[in-house]
Amino acid sequence: MAFKMVFFVGKNRAFEEQIVEYEYFNGFALTQKQKSIESLHRAIQLKKPQAKILEVSTKSKDTEGVQLSAFNLELDGRPLECVFQSSKVFEGDLQFEELLYEKPVKAKHFIRNVDLKLIGFRYKGEDFPLVPQSLFYDYIYVKALLQSEKDLSYVKRYDVFTDVEFNHKKQINCQARSCAIYAYMLRTDTVDFYMKSLDNFKTLYNNKINKQLSFF
Repeated sequence: MAFKMVFFVGKNRAFEEQIVEYEYFNGFALTQKQKSIESLHRAIQLKKPQAKILEVSTKSKDTEGVQLSAFNLELDGRPLECVFQSSKVFEGDLQFEELLYEKPVKAKHFIRNVDLKLIGFRYKGEDFPLVPQSLFYDYIYVKALLQSEKDLSYVKRYDVFTDVEFNHKKQINCQARSCAIYAYMLRTDTVDFYMKSLDNFKTLYNNKINKQLSFF
């Protein structure tokens, strides 16, 4: 058995984080990943039988979930994953901007090997803070969704978002969380307000997000 953090679209807050116990299937093969996804979704539905769940990753069986992967989305004409990795600023004001033009997998792997302290983010000359911790990632993810030529309104139909590759013990940013935030915005008709400015987006964290983890 294993534990996975999943993200529920909130009613009085943008999202709620829940830790779910499920049967994990070891292995890197797609079939093994999808078995783990199915197991995770069954565990969620045992407690929330009416919930509509979407796996957001390249491992998803749903075309909609694959489409929402950060490896498939683009921001300002570049892969979102490359925007994210190339925007990281490390101690000494070191930034690997050239990663913006690499393939997403290569950019991600390169940054994993950088043994320097992360001090912030910088994109198009604008600086972004480390706190709230997932602010920059969530912000550029939603901006990428808004730039998409595809109709992504289906996101609001889902109640729970998962990402089989996300490890909440080692990682902070998660595309499933970002999707939950976007679904909340769509449901409450607040996309224009929150995306008007970074300051407005920050208020979403101050007032809406439940930072308490709970197991079920």
